[in-house]
This record gives sequence, C-alpha cells and structure tokens, in this order.
Amino acid sequence: MCKLSHYGNCDPETEKEEYCIFHRPNKNEKEAEEFWRKFFDRFKPEEEKIEGRKMRRLIFNDIDCSGYVFPAFRPVFPEEKAMPFIHSVFRGNACFINARFEGDADFYKAKFESDALFTRTTFSGKALFFGAIFSGKAGFHGSIFLENSGFHGAKFKGDADFSDAEFRKSALFSNTRFYNFVNFSRAKLPVDSDPLSYASFRGAYFRHPKRVLFNRMDGKAKISFINTDISRVVFRNCSFDFLYDEFLFRNRKMLEKMLKDVEERISIEEAGNDVGALRDYRRKMIHELRDLKLDNVLNVIRMLRENFDYYMRYEESGRLFVKEMDLKKDYLLKGGIKLADRISGYAEWFAYSLYRIMGLYGESIARPILWIFGTIILFGILRSLFSVRGIWESLEAFLQLRWDENWLTLAERIISVFNLGFLYISLRRKLERRRRLI
Repeated sequence: MCKLSHYGNCDPETEKEEYCIFHRPNKNEKEAEEFWRKFFDRFKPEEEKIEGRKMRRLIFNDIDCSGYVFPAFRPVFPEEKAMPFIHSVFRGNACFINARFEGDADFYKAKFESDALFTRTTFSGKALFFGAIFSGKAGFHGSIFLENSGFHGAKFKGDADFSDAEFRKSALFSNTRFYNFVNFSRAKLPVDSDPLSYASFRGAYFRHPKRVLFNRMDGKAKISFINTDISRVVFRNCSFDFLYDEFLFRNRKMLEKMLKDVEERISIEEAGNDVGALRDYRRKMIHELRDLKLDNVLNVIRMLRENFDYYMRYEESGRLFVKEMDLKKDYLLKGGIKLADRISGYAEWFAYSLYRIMGLYGESIARPILWIFGTIILFGILRSLFSVRGIWESLEAFLQLRWDENWLTLAERIISVFNLGFLYISLRRKLERRRRLI
C-alpha cells in the first residue's frame, strides 16, 4: 500500500506498491515518463490554442496533486517542447499541498481561477510564476524554495499567504500586484553570499497596505523595497537597523567590479559552449546598478520612517532618521567635478558631522545636555587658571550673560549657541511625538 495513500489520490495501478507512481520519490527516466503519461490521463486537460501565438495551453479543472513528486518534465511526445504548466489555466481548485517539484516548476502566465494551494510544497528547482494570475486564495504557507523563485508581474487578486515560507535564494516579487490580504509572517529570506540573492519587492503594489503583514523579520533581512509604497504596511517585530538597499548602495563599487569581472569572463568564454548563465547574471547586475541610486535608497528609509511614525514606533523611526542623515553625510564626501562643488561638499559634511556628534541629528536629548555640562566645566577649568570664579564666569558666558572681550568667552558663547540649539531641536522632536501620542 502506498505510504501516502491517505491523500486519496494514488494511481490505481501502482497504489499497492510502497509508493505509487505519483508519490514515488527519486524517479528514474522510465518512471518519470510513466508519471507524466498517467498525470495527463488522470486529469485529462483540454488543449486550447493561444490567440495570436503559435502555441497551445492546457486547461485543467479541479486537480488534487497533494504529496505528488513531480520529476523534471520530459516531453512525452515529440511535438511537446514547453513545460506543461506554462500558460496553463486552472478553472477549479489547484491543490499541490506537500508536493515536491524535483525539476523547475514553470507556471509562466498561468491562470488560477479558483484557489491555488502550494502549502508546504518543496521546489527543488526554479519556481517561476512570472505573470501568473491568482484569482482565488494563493497558499504558499510553509513552502520551501531551494532555488531562485520568481513572481515578477504576478497578480494576487485573493489572499496571498507566504507565512513560514523559506526562500533559500533570490525571491522576485518585483512589479507584483497584491489586491487583498498578504501575509509574510516568519518568512525566511535568502541568506547565501550572492549579493543579488535577496527578496525583491521593487515596484510592488499593495492595494490595501494595512492588510499587508511582515512579522518577525529580524536580523539582517535581505529585502528590497525600492520604488514601493510601504508607508502603511504592517511591520511587527521587524528590525531595520540593517537595510539591504543601503548595504548594496554603500557597496556599489563592489557590484561594479563584479560586473566588470563577469564581462571579462564572457569575453574569454565567448567561444565556449554556454555563456548564457553569465549573460543572465550580467543583465541582473546592470539592472541592479540602474536602480541603486541615492534618492531611491533615501526614499525607502523615509517611507519606513513615515510607517513607524504612523504606527507610533518613534524609537525605530528615530534610528532610521539617523541612518538617513548618515547616508547623506557620507555621500557628500564624494564631492563633484568642480572645485567649488568639492569645497561645498566638504563644508556640508563638516556641518553634518558636528550635528551628529553634538545632537545625533536632533534624536538625542542626552548628548546636548552632556555637551552643556562638559563645555561649562572645561571652560571653567581654563578660567580658573586666571580667576577663582572660573566655573561661575563660564556659566555666565555659556548663557550669553557675560562679555569681557576674552577669547575664552567668545569661544564658549559660540559653542553654547550650537549646544542650546541642538537641545531645543531634540526637545521639540520628542515633545511633538509625545503630543501626537496623547
């Protein structure tokens, strides 16, 4: 008896074996051919010519492939060239719960007119859902994507559940449209060393952002939100002390060097058998560098700040503001071509640096207060060398109440302007947030 007979979808001819042909893992070539023949015989998909194109697509009604192990597709007939699910239409429920795709799973522009359930499905090869349309619920809870996965341009008209899903390599959700509830709670994002292997939500659209949930996305999450409105998306237990968009921008020179190395390898191996993979990687690298602009990265930080302010998470918002200002400050050192631009850049960098040291860009109340006490004490000690009233004279000078044409008084009064100004800015920012909270 098939060990997975509890699914109730075994092949009648082989169900008495340890595994029926549908649930059998590690199929050999002959078994793979038998699998696909019986798969088509079982579900009897209709064939339809795609208007305006010289190809046909398969139309399925309800299919239950729970626990099935899909081998890499091998054409059963000579005229078959494409994967069986490309452009396919699923008019009923498409159930792939606990299934496993041992080769690539290509659902390019597939249409799921009812529920599409890929719960706890394992994709050993690439999982490609480019341009797919999910009219009903799309369930990918607990699914494992061992290779690159792509939902570029897909449309999720119903709920989309990716909770507890695991993405080992790149996950492409760029230009994807989400029209209802979206759940990425506890999703595990890519962790491999390839800088282009991350979860990309660039250009994604959320119709109901308050129904989009990212939960427990802590640590160094490799995720990009460039050109995506996330100002109202719900982030729970998520830390953005590390931003992957910022990381890539700061390491732009590394990416440019990688692109140059790839181009050199392509020129060397041009006469070889296959440089397709290198060319694909070069295209990805060029596209990456095109999006990696300062304004794009700053916009991501600003939208996250707005998000945290809206949900009254002011501590996280403050840290993001510091990150934004640091990025702008560091970029000023690049200067310009003209000497005047370079001088201006360094002058602004000095002002930003002073602002950070003395007030953490207005996010710290403690820093200005410490600087106030430190300044008064320091100048008091210096004055005590000439007068027994050193501390008192220093306090008067700091409060702009003393002028004796002494250089110490002039220096202290100038410093006090910055100290008191930074303290005022910090207090105002904190009190404005407090007032909104009340």
